Amino acid sequence: MTSRDEAVVAAVAFTMTSGSMHIGWSGTTRSVPALAADVGERRVFGAPAGEVADPLDVTEFADIAAVGTERELGELLTGLVAYGAATAGAPDTAGPACAIHPTWWNERRRDLLRTAVRQVAGDTILLPVAVAAARAADTAPHERCAVLEFAAGGVTAVSVAGFAPDGPTVERVARDPDLSLYSPDAAARLESLLISVCGGSGPEVVVVTGGPGEPSGVEPLALAVDLVGPGRRVVPVAASEMLVAVTGSPSAPTTPGSGARGAPTRSTMDGPDRTLPWLNEVRARPDSGRPGRDGRVRTMFVAGAMVPALLAAAIFLWPLLAGGDDADVRNLPEVVAAEETPNTVESPSVVPTGDPGPRASTRVDVGPLNLELPDGWRIRDPETVSAGRAELIPLGGADRRILVVYRDLPDGTDAGSVASALVARAAERAPVIRDLDADTTFADRKVVAYTEVPDDYSVVRWSVLVFPGLQVSVGCQYLEEDWTRIRSECEQAVHTLRLG
Repeated sequence: MTSRDEAVVAAVAFTMTSGSMHIGWSGTTRSVPALAADVGERRVFGAPAGEVADPLDVTEFADIAAVGTERELGELLTGLVAYGAATAGAPDTAGPACAIHPTWWNERRRDLLRTAVRQVAGDTILLPVAVAAARAADTAPHERCAVLEFAAGGVTAVSVAGFAPDGPTVERVARDPDLSLYSPDAAARLESLLISVCGGSGPEVVVVTGGPGEPSGVEPLALAVDLVGPGRRVVPVAASEMLVAVTGSPSAPTTPGSGARGAPTRSTMDGPDRTLPWLNEVRARPDSGRPGRDGRVRTMFVAGAMVPALLAAAIFLWPLLAGGDDADVRNLPEVVAAEETPNTVESPSVVPTGDPGPRASTRVDVGPLNLELPDGWRIRDPETVSAGRAELIPLGGADRRILVVYRDLPDGTDAGSVASALVARAAERAPVIRDLDADTTFADRKVVAYTEVPDDYSVVRWSVLVFPGLQVSVGCQYLEEDWTRIRSECEQAVHTLRLG
C-alpha cells in the first residue's frame, strides 16, 4: 500500500444511519429512506418502498452476518445507491466518490459497498465512519479522542490517532453488539469500550455518531453525555457533517482546531479502488470492576519476538451427548480452547516431499488429515494429534503458527448446518470473534471464515472446512499487522488439506 502526495476531495459521498442513506456533494446534502421492498417482480427503494407493508431496512440488513445473504446484500446496496443518487439529484461526475462505512465492517461488506458506489463514479474511496467523524469534529491535536458509533446493531468504539498530514486514522476498534443507550448497565459497558480502545483513563473527547449525533437526537445525546461521564467533552457529529467533511473545497484550511470542516480526503492506495487509513482492531476487555488496563498479559519471548502464550479458540459443532434433553443443543457449536503446549518436540509424522530447494514442501500428517507446508514447518507436540489438534510452527519462528483442529460430526450434518451453528455461536462471542463469512472461498476452497482477536497482540484467521463426517478448522495466528508473513503458508495449508 502506497500513499499519494496529492489530496483527493470526493465529488460525491454516501453514508448510512439507521433507516436512512445520506448523499452529499459540494454545498449540498440530501437524505432518502434506506428501505427496500419487492413489488411484483421488481424491487423498489426509498419512499416507494415505505408505502409497502413491512419494508426492509437495508441498514439493519447490512449489519446481519446471515448465511448466504452476500448476493442479496450487494443487490440491495447497489439499488439503494442508484436510487439515492438519482432521487437526491447527485451530479454526474468523473471524480472520486466516497463511501463512508461503519468502522467495524469487514472486508466483504466494504467491498460490496464499494461496488455499489462505483456505479456513480469511476473512482471509489472507502472511509470509516470514525475517520469522517473525527474530521468533522475538528478536535485539537493534543486531545485524546474516541468515536462512539451508535447503531441498531450495537455500539462501536474507535480510538483515533493524532493528526497527520493526511488526517486522522483508526488505531483500535471494540464493539458491543447488544449495547444501547437504554441498557441497564450502559454506563459501565460504554466505559469498558472506551478503556479498551484508549487505555488509561480513557479519552478526553468523545465524538458520537448515529442517532445521538443527528440534529433530531437531542434526547439520546443528553443521555449519552450522562453515560459517558463527567470530565469528557462530547461532540455530536451528524451524517451531513461527515459528508461536508469529505466533499469540501481542496483549498479549505486543514489545520486541526481552525474550524475547517472541509479537510481533503487523502488516498493511501493507488488505483481506482482506494481504501483510506484504518489499522488494527482489538476486542473489548471484560469489565474488571476498576478503570484502567490490566497489564498482566501472559506472553512469552522467543527469539526477541513477543507472542501470546495462549493459543486461539476454535469453534466447533459439538455432537449432542447421549442423555441430553435440550434438542436445540445439537445445532449449536461448542468453543474448544486450545491448550498451552510444552516445549517443542520433533515430530515423527513429518515426511519431506518435493524437490530440494528453497520452496520444497513438507507433508504433515494430522490424524486422518494431511497437508503441505514449506520445508521446516513441523508439529510442535505430536502427542496432541490424537486429541484432534496439532500446532504447526516454522523453523526458528514461534511468532506465527498454524493450528489444525478436527472433530467428528453427527451423521447427516452438512456444510450448511455447520455454517448456521457457527454464525449463532460466533454472535455470542463477539467481538472476540468477528468478520464471520459463512459462504466464502480461501485458497480455492469453500470455507466458513472468521477472525479471532484473543489478545491485544495477535490475530487468528480461521478457515472451517467440512468433510463427510468431519469438521476441520485451520487457524493462522500472527502478530498484529504481520499477516503477510504467514499468508502464503496459510493458503498452502488450506489448499492442500486432504483426508487420508
